[in-house]
This record gives sequence, C-alpha cells and structure tokens, in this order.
Amino acid sequence: MRNTPTASQQKQIVGLAVAVISGAAVLLSNSAFGAEPPVATSQDAIAASATQAQLIGRWRRADGGYIIEVRHASTDGKLDADYYNPRPIHVARAEWTNKNGKLQVYIELRDINYPGSNYALQYDLDSKRLAGNYYQAVQGTNFKVEFVRQ
Repeated sequence: MRNTPTASQQKQIVGLAVAVISGAAVLLSNSAFGAEPPVATSQDAIAASATQAQLIGRWRRADGGYIIEVRHASTDGKLDADYYNPRPIHVARAEWTNKNGKLQVYIELRDINYPGSNYALQYDLDSKRLAGNYYQAVQGTNFKVEFVRQ
C-alpha cells in the first residue's frame, strides 16, 4: 500500500511550494535589479522637469499672430495647450517627446478650416525657439515655421 497525503497535507505542500517559489522570485529580482529604483527613473524626472520649464508659456509664430500657449507639460508626454489665430482653434492633440536628446512638440488642430492641420516642432536649445513644420491640411501644404517665446 502507498501512503497518499491527506487533503490537509496536500494543501500544506502546495502552500509551501508557493511560498518557496515566491521567495525565490523576490530574491532573484532584488539581486538582478537592486532594492533601489534605477537611476534612469530620477534622470527621467529631471528631464521632464526641464522640459516643463522649456515649454511652458506663450509662443508666437514669427510670420504672424499665431499663438501656441502651453500651460502644462506632464511627465507622460501630454501637453495642456491652446492655439490662437487670433481666435481659439481647437487643439485635438498636443504632445512632447525627447528623441535622441532633442525636445519635440506635436500639436494637431481639429476645427473649422483646420481638419487635421498640425505642427511638428523641435526646441532649439541655443536660440530657445520652437521650429519645424506646419502642415496646412486644407491646402495639403507644408510650411517651415518658427515660434518665439513671448
């Protein structure tokens, strides 16, 4: 005859196995990644803070009265922004990214006479300007543009 564990013993064995596996997983993750958060996390926070400082404010397009007003730049890449020509135009999407150390801004407009027109801009650290492309959707034309902080 074989000794088979009782239901109570089976539960204890399963519970012990789960505890051993969980403990091993914790030990492996701590040894592989350390108990401290990675340094990149704090660097990302510093970069996001610098981004906010660089983007917040009113930006006037050099060739006219077009205004981008950035009120907030969140760490997840979202911008709280308005656009004026000179009256408000609906901003459907506003985002920032940091690609290869270069701060980039994308603003998409969705309003009457602005069916998906958009700005793809890059922040120039030397001149402290936003410069790039404006796609005018009605005409299907691209324009080089530049914004300066007011």
